[in-house]
Amino acid sequence: MNGQSRARLLAAALAAALLTAAVPSYAGPRDASAAADGRLGEATGFTADGDTYTVSSGDAKLRISFPDDDLFRVRLAPDGHFTDPANDDPADPEAPDADIVVKTDYKGAHSRHTETRDAYVIRTDEATLTVTKSPVTLALADEHGKQLWRETAPLSWSADGTAQTLGQGAREQFFGGGMQNGRFSHRGQSIDISRDYDWNDGGNPNAAPFYLSSNGYGVLRNTFAPGRYDFGAPVRTTHQEQRFDAYYFVGDAKQVIDGYTELTGRPALLPMYAMELGDADCYLHNANRGERETLRDSRAIADGYAKEGMPLGWMLVNDGYGCGYEDLPATGDMLHGHGSELGLWTEADLTEQESEVAAGVRVRKTDVAWVGPGYRFALDACEKARDGIEQHSADRASVLTIEGWAGTQRCGATWSGDQSGSWDYIRWQIPTYAGSTMSGQPVTTGDVDGIFGGSAETYVRDLQWKMLLPMTYAMSGWAASDKQPWRYGAPYTAINKKYLLLHERLLPYLYTHLANASKTGVGPTRPLYLNYPNDPDTWGDKAKYEFLAGDDLLVAPVYEDSDVRDGIHLPEGRWVDYWTGRVYEGGQTLDGYQAPLDTLPLFVRAGAVVPMFPEGTTDWAQGKKSGRLDLDLYPEGDSAFTLYEDDGRTQAAAKGESATQRITVSAPDARRRGPVDIRIGALKGAYDGKPAQRRYGLTVHTDTDPSGVRADGKRLREVASERALEAAPSGWYYDAGTGVVHVKTAQVSSGKQLTVRIDGAASVGGTHPEDRAVALHARTAAIGTIGESQQVDVAVTNGTGKPVTVTGSAVAAPEGWQVAAAGPTGTRALPDGGTFTARFTVTPPKGAAPGKYDLSARASYTTRQHGTYSVDTRTATTLAHSSLASAADNVGVTKQDDPKPGDIDGGGSSFIAERLAQKGVTPGAAVQANGFSFTWPDAAPGTPDNVTGKGQTVQVSGDEKGNALAFLGTGTSGTAEGTATVHYTDGTTTEAKLGFPNWCCLPADQYGAKTAITTKGKNTPAGPAYDTVDYRLYTKTLRIDPAKDVAAVTLPANSAVHVFAMDVGDEEVVPPAIPDGQYALAHTGGDEQLEAPGDTDAGQLRVGAASTSAAQKWNVTRNDDGTYQLKNAGSGLCADVAGSSQAAGATVVQYTCTGTANQQWNVTAQDGTLTLKARHSGLTLTAGADGLVVQSADEGGARQRWRATQN
Repeated sequence: MNGQSRARLLAAALAAALLTAAVPSYAGPRDASAAADGRLGEATGFTADGDTYTVSSGDAKLRISFPDDDLFRVRLAPDGHFTDPANDDPADPEAPDADIVVKTDYKGAHSRHTETRDAYVIRTDEATLTVTKSPVTLALADEHGKQLWRETAPLSWSADGTAQTLGQGAREQFFGGGMQNGRFSHRGQSIDISRDYDWNDGGNPNAAPFYLSSNGYGVLRNTFAPGRYDFGAPVRTTHQEQRFDAYYFVGDAKQVIDGYTELTGRPALLPMYAMELGDADCYLHNANRGERETLRDSRAIADGYAKEGMPLGWMLVNDGYGCGYEDLPATGDMLHGHGSELGLWTEADLTEQESEVAAGVRVRKTDVAWVGPGYRFALDACEKARDGIEQHSADRASVLTIEGWAGTQRCGATWSGDQSGSWDYIRWQIPTYAGSTMSGQPVTTGDVDGIFGGSAETYVRDLQWKMLLPMTYAMSGWAASDKQPWRYGAPYTAINKKYLLLHERLLPYLYTHLANASKTGVGPTRPLYLNYPNDPDTWGDKAKYEFLAGDDLLVAPVYEDSDVRDGIHLPEGRWVDYWTGRVYEGGQTLDGYQAPLDTLPLFVRAGAVVPMFPEGTTDWAQGKKSGRLDLDLYPEGDSAFTLYEDDGRTQAAAKGESATQRITVSAPDARRRGPVDIRIGALKGAYDGKPAQRRYGLTVHTDTDPSGVRADGKRLREVASERALEAAPSGWYYDAGTGVVHVKTAQVSSGKQLTVRIDGAASVGGTHPEDRAVALHARTAAIGTIGESQQVDVAVTNGTGKPVTVTGSAVAAPEGWQVAAAGPTGTRALPDGGTFTARFTVTPPKGAAPGKYDLSARASYTTRQHGTYSVDTRTATTLAHSSLASAADNVGVTKQDDPKPGDIDGGGSSFIAERLAQKGVTPGAAVQANGFSFTWPDAAPGTPDNVTGKGQTVQVSGDEKGNALAFLGTGTSGTAEGTATVHYTDGTTTEAKLGFPNWCCLPADQYGAKTAITTKGKNTPAGPAYDTVDYRLYTKTLRIDPAKDVAAVTLPANSAVHVFAMDVGDEEVVPPAIPDGQYALAHTGGDEQLEAPGDTDAGQLRVGAASTSAAQKWNVTRNDDGTYQLKNAGSGLCADVAGSSQAAGATVVQYTCTGTANQQWNVTAQDGTLTLKARHSGLTLTAGADGLVVQSADEGGARQRWRATQN
């Protein structure tokens, strides 16, 4: 489809969406039968034709067909005429025509049926469907007669759609619905199945009309109509169309996902480069960063990854509205030279696919304009993006799309939308991606630390766990600080690199799981339920914030500002701490797991075989060409892994050009000693680049010093160290500290089997795995002072079940710091369950720079068996600036006859000292403003006097307490806001937004700031200017705990934020009129609810009969200044007074959310009702008698008052 056609169809689709919202799509005939009343009544006829059965009920007809033994389809036509709008070609040959169902060549079920007095009974080899006669209802049982589901009411239809009602099993669980942000398990909950631009917690940005049940079945509603699934008692699933069409799958969860993706399309297999970290930004017309050059500026970023030794798989070079690009072929060549691929963001059209692909484009990211109104339009858009790459190159496409549906998995990966980095963002994303796997969406992801907001700590924690996803990326250009993984400096850069390199090493493991998903639909990112369905603790909240990466890795991300992770559920079996080697018994929930900032809680299943690229790999192609494959082995009993390989990028894999290699391990059972045999099978198959020979590196976690190692019966030489092993052509050594046997084989033919035997070994953890059950925890003050000592406590806790001797402990600090023990560093006979704490002091040098510093700790101990072990951990402290004056880095005030030192705005401007003095603002003066008392910087004009936000931590002096920390400052852009962190003396923290309006020329009532001081004119490099323009300083407050003492504050990482002074005091607290949330808003003159008119920008809001439509769901969010934003969940657009009109009667429309005053609403509450007034005009949101919404003078009318109901 050409670009002009697509643009025309987008407009047509939007108009159709508007009509669909207003008019039911079916109005059936009326007669005396029960069917005319909107539900199936008594059966009036039955016919059988092979595997197809038709039941009549008055005018209505029910058709049941069995394509396979474990798959059947049920269709209802209230008027007796069957249609299939989800798969039939549209009348317009250029209209979007993607189908939900792509497999139509099933073998058939050879079903048979019988009739009883009360029912028709249809059987296959795997299922039995019973159709009762009066009324017509359905019940499904498996091959053993176990009931899977039963309708508690007949299928029904109305103007709101068609519904199926099922009984809820006593312990039945429900999963699926596509990507449901913040959720994976739905018993007792309702979920929306719709195109939804709510991309935060509670939204459904990539819904699918599919769910599965723990009872042993799944359902696909074969429709593009929006719906809602209520998994209460009874279960009720509804779609907004006057037809019913559903496929039912019989089997356990994995079998159902297999069947669902067989029907709707197998997931696309990503190229390996797409699994590496992606980078997105606008490198031409960047609205937030200014003008750029595509080649020059993208090269600088690619060079940055190379300099830091970090993998970069792909780059989107035009990710921003109106960005554009230039020099595309040269940019593609440059990225190829860096081992990366070129990608483009698709705003609204794909008109130059052939030339763009010729220039090297292999990645497409779609956005809302391209996917349009969603549903069939979005699925068609995904396929167009894929086809454009694959039809013009030999490579596989990488498509990252939004607003997916059933079938999207066959053309692309899905992302969860645009969000702001925070601890809460990390929390709700965990179940989002794991839950998506339950709908056959094997590759789902989101931006590292969001595209807005974020901080150094949330970036690290978010990147850590996303390195266990098959795909992720970082998007810059929207937050105050760009999102490349080195931006925050030490110690964060090193931690980020550690996990990027771990992900790179894990590519063979993760790629194999993706290859399996392309055959079975079951992706690697899984809720624990999928592998452990019989464990009730995996069904819901107890395992909500962890997931499996494949079969063998369990990931429990840290989603709070804490170095302790509670609530880690370990299912059956044994689990090995990836970092320490400690073995945990399954069937328990861990609390108190020590997780300093550099530690992601990560566990490996005992028996696991994890294939990896060699250490130091930074590029997938480098890993494949290295001539070496590493195997990380956790032996226990008999286990195996079948590795999948292909060329990593081309479409040849779809033609069967690939290879597999079976690795099996035979080892003693848990806690037993004996040989470990590793059989590395031949690499069977063929593909371009398949290695003829390869070397193997084995890390075998046995916690037992073996007596010898043999490869194909030949004894390997033992060496003394890892370095010696790297230098040797082959050999082995045992690392007693980690309990790992390292083996390196000679090069062998990849076409032959190799057997490695480790004699005198044991299962993972050895015969006494409890000997490693010693925990180490280091703690120090979160905020330190340069040149002053602070205490570090190193606590050793014994969990071995017997006494241990702590032989010593130590703390390591950065170079130049002094470390001294403040007491004993060890103890004898520490009892089981006991804790020994060694105390140290660390003193940073007086010349130390402010910033965050790592401190590491180690303790050694021995057990009764005379085993010697060591444990390590880390903590950190931030050396704060002693005052704002010591942190001052910008000149904001100059004398009118000496303006040159000033540069508050990046253009050489500054406040005029003489005019500030007229307001009482002089060096060292007390400044009273908005209820707070500030001390103005004691800095002479022309010298540094304010701090620009760069994430600095500054001590807060004084003993005052209050409920507010106040800042005196200004902004030098329209987006001078970011996250600040308040640190208390007890070690706790709180986060809040700190921002100031621009110092001139823009609205002064943003971010909740208040104007404090206004002067006329500013200094420019040439002297005073703009004498009629107001230049302002503001106050902004952060809410603090009045019972605590504030130690310091970390400023936002936004250099447009300028802080001159701080104060602690009290201010009046006004509770919000309405808590943030999603609501239906009904005027009090009736039950009609505020709704959006489809998906059209500038469409006028209206009120309509209450429904469950997303058009009547409003995300109400309080802004920093106390006003509210009303964002429609269906369209993603905001309530907006058209043209910023001040006139009564002006229309209220929906429009792209801009945050401007005509989209901000002052809300007041009285007697359970709300009044909403536009901030810019002061006029009231009013539902007119014609159902259209306007702003008007407030007269207290019922149609000007609104009731909010959470939905």
